[in-house]
Amino acid sequence: MTLRFRHVALIGKYQQNAVRAQTGGVGAATPDSMLDGIGEFLKAQGCEVSTLQGDESVPPGRYAELSLDDIGQHCDLGLVVGGDGTMLGIGRQLAPYGVPLIGINRGRLGFITDIALDHYPSVLVPMLSGEYEEERRTLMLGQVIRDGQKVFEALAMNDVVVNRGATSGMVELRVSVGRHFVANQRADGLIIATATGSTAYGRARRQRQFRHAITGHAGPRRPHRGAALAHERTLPAPQGLELFRHAAQETALERGGLLTWLCEGSRCAIS
Repeated sequence: MTLRFRHVALIGKYQQNAVRAQTGGVGAATPDSMLDGIGEFLKAQGCEVSTLQGDESVPPGRYAELSLDDIGQHCDLGLVVGGDGTMLGIGRQLAPYGVPLIGINRGRLGFITDIALDHYPSVLVPMLSGEYEEERRTLMLGQVIRDGQKVFEALAMNDVVVNRGATSGMVELRVSVGRHFVANQRADGLIIATATGSTAYGRARRQRQFRHAITGHAGPRRPHRGAALAHERTLPAPQGLELFRHAAQETALERGGLLTWLCEGSRCAIS
């Protein structure tokens, strides 16, 4: 078999390692026999297999361990074994390198890790030889500008969320799309999602889901009924979106588990 992908990075639920480290977990994690079985399957197809450095779910010494940067520079493919959260996290981190990703679902819904665990051998064999349809996903770049200086920047594959933080009142935001004023929004927060992120939000609110050609969409979280966007409908935002912080409440900007604060007068630019 002629391989399209020769060097594969096998990526499991690597986030659990970081959680264990932060919470002071005792002892080593138990190696994942299913993940090891997939690695051996890839080797049997003629692939070189590496794993993410520090991933304790893989038996130690079985495969070469690479840093995220090394995976981006040297691997032809990332094979993600987990749920959608695992795919979203590693997809955002590997996006600058352009490494293609394939997802095997070990979660629940499997919006983007859509290969069933029981069927991966029959599905992967033709894909490794080049029989697949590529699907490109849009990412968003979120920036926070304060006093004319950029104080925070991050990529998001799923969504950027402006939250009211620890305060009990609503957050007040001026919303612009493509530098054109849209509305002054009062709500618990605002969700700005890519088309990938629209699947979960759209199903939860029984609203439309966007094709991946759409850059993003915005929708309020529990809006004030007198607000301009109080219809609780989503707004396509193909030209980028800007939010301006009005009042002096504590407001949080969340993206993929990272968090920063929006002070009064801060501007959040999303493109």
